[in-house]
Order: sequence, then structure tokens, then C-alpha cells
Amino acid sequence: GATGIFNSTSGTLTIVSDSFTNTAGGTFNANNGTVIFTGSNATIDIGTTQTLNHLTVNKTSGYTQTIASGDTLVINGTLTLTDGAISTGTVDAKGPVNVGTGFDAGSAALKFTASSNQTYTIDGAGAPPTGSLTINETGTSTFTLAGTNTAYTIGAVTFSSPSGTFNAGSASITASGLTIDGGGAFTNTSGTLILNGAMNITNGTFNGGTNSITVNSNPLTIGATGIFNSTSGTLTIVSD
Repeated sequence: GATGIFNSTSGTLTIVSDSFTNTAGGTFNANNGTVIFTGSNATIDIGTTQTLNHLTVNKTSGYTQTIASGDTLVINGTLTLTDGAISTGTVDAKGPVNVGTGFDAGSAALKFTASSNQTYTIDGAGAPPTGSLTINETGTSTFTLAGTNTAYTIGAVTFSSPSGTFNAGSASITASGLTIDGGGAFTNTSGTLILNGAMNITNGTFNGGTNSITVNSNPLTIGATGIFNSTSGTLTIVSD
């Protein structure tokens, strides 16, 4: 109900093949615990936003946890994506995000908005969500892509941190596009980068690294306060 209060455990709350719904204005207190979604297909419908501490998605392989369109889950602790998929909606991560070897992507958008360093770890054959990826950390924080997966696909990347650094690591990344608009520095090191969409550097710096970069759709736009430092490898720009 609109005034109901659910004080969760400070340990682990496991929700098996069931939906999580809080749309009438009630209060869910995460109590610094962990929420785990397991089992078959299920939905999260939270009436715009809900804050959790730690969240694990560990569905039966082939099943999906769906966040209602327009809803945002805010995760103050660790987001662990072990198996299954997570689709629609947005997850706003304040801590580390770990994608396991059995995860199957999904279309959910991810945001990283911490005031300290964050790491997005993608391991083995794990497939990260393919929705948009937005990094808007405060201060001089560093966002790092890490893990043992050497090639993966993510959605359109927007790097909006005002003075931080995006460390793209050594994996080969395919993304739907890249926007740098906050003033920070996006650094691609030794991995290949394929952008299947526009590249816009309106405010900030792109450092290309040492491997090949391909922009498969015009435009490549550099604004008045944007800096593009090419890769020392091959740079390919493909017109529409």
C-alpha cells in the first residue's frame, strides 16, 4: 500500500521466479542487505526509482529479469550479473559491476555515477547488457573496463564525467556510438574499438591508444572544447 513499509533483511533476500512490484508509494528499506533474483522470467516495476544495496541477477540460463520501461534501480553496493539477462529500464550503479561468464546480456541501460573510482568487470564469455552505457562520475574518478573477456559488445557510450578518466582497457570493444561531453578523458589502450554509430567529442579528450579504431557511421564531430588524439594504429572512418 501507499504507506506500507518493508524492512528487508541485512543478510540476503532471494526472490525466485517472482516479480518485485512497488508502484503504490510504499517503502522498501534495503537495510544494507543483498537482493538476489533467480529462477525464470520476472519483472521489476517500481514506480520510477528504487534504491538497493547489493543486487545479484542469477537467473536460470535463458531467462530474463525485466525492469519496467522508465524505471531505475539504484545500486549503492555491488551489482553482480551472474546468469540470465537483464532487460529494459535502467540500473544506476554507485559501486562495482561484475558480469560473470554465464551472463546473457539483455537490453537494460547502465549508468555509473559514483563519486569514487568504479570498475566494470566482464569475465570469460560473459555478455554485458547492450543498452546505453553512461558514465557520469563526479570529481577526478577513474572508470575502468576490466575482466578476462577479450571481445564484447556494449550499447552507445556517453562519457560525461567532468574531470575523470575512462580507461577502456585492452579488450576489443564494439559499441553503438561514443559521446564525450563532460570534460574528462576517454583512454583506449591496446584494444580495438569499433563504433557502429556517431562519435561526438563535444567537451573532453579522446586518446586512441595503439590498436585499430573504426567509426562505421558519420559523423565524427569534434566540438570547440573537444580533443581527438588518434590511435597510432589504423583509423578508419566509414561514411553512411
